[in-house]
Amino acid sequence: MPPILALFLCFIFCIGLYIIDIKNESDVSVTLWIPTLWLMLCGSRSLDLWFNPSRDIVTGEGGSIDRIFLITLITITSLVLSQRKVNWHKIYRGNAWILILYAYMLISIVWTESPLNSLKRWFRTLGDLMVVMVILTETNPFKAIVTAYKRCFILLIPLSVVLIKYFRQYGTQEPKRL
Repeated sequence: MPPILALFLCFIFCIGLYIIDIKNESDVSVTLWIPTLWLMLCGSRSLDLWFNPSRDIVTGEGGSIDRIFLITLITITSLVLSQRKVNWHKIYRGNAWILILYAYMLISIVWTESPLNSLKRWFRTLGDLMVVMVILTETNPFKAIVTAYKRCFILLIPLSVVLIKYFRQYGTQEPKRL
């Protein structure tokens, strides 16, 4: 089978599964796609490596495409959370240790060797927390978690198989030689 045909059929298969999933999961909101995209990025390689597989990112930091994508997702997430009717005081009170941890992480930026990188990582970690809050503020949080992971699996697993078999430069990453 030609590689481009395999990739095309994979995308058609995934789109079909997404259509079935959307019809069956009518009780989860559209905003669940935010955590789904976040999980896809966490479960895969950075967007910069997708668009330039020969690039060598040693630090684990993404590039400008990743930064723009994450800032956009965090902004949309904050808008979604501001629209939800949630008792934030109760959430803060019930999760005081998490807030203390985030405060400590923010304060620790002062004595780090690279404060700018630490601040970026802190904001990304804050984004993780915000994405979790989108899931937990759904009407059925357990079903939202299952749906978000299922949507990740629908794309990432078939795409991984096709990329590993037909597009090795995208589907695998060679180990670094010392």
